[in-house]
Amino acid sequence: MSICEIGYTRDSLCEVSQGLILVNPPSGPMKFLRPHVRVDPKDHVGQGMDAVFVLVLFFGVGFMIDRQLGSTPWAMVIATTLGAVGVFYKLKTSYEAKMSAHEADLQTSRSTQS
Repeated sequence: MSICEIGYTRDSLCEVSQGLILVNPPSGPMKFLRPHVRVDPKDHVGQGMDAVFVLVLFFGVGFMIDRQLGSTPWAMVIATTLGAVGVFYKLKTSYEAKMSAHEADLQTSRSTQS
């Protein structure tokens, strides 16, 4: 995936020259800021943000249940554990799907080279 494919083309010009992607960034005081690039939930930053959000959310829900029931810290521990198990399951399944796709691409590229 190139820089041009993830949203860098709106405010900048992407050219392919000798196998490199040259990007002409905006000029002026904002030249060091990237143009409006959204976080893709399929990349590592998006997955990390999802994991943090889910863990904080489940921790907060457990904390609120503990405050209502007076059962400190059991609901918080259980909710956070459930959130962590869900996050790790999601990361594992997405990793396995990416590796399956990668292996299929590798098999097709090997069969076309033979």
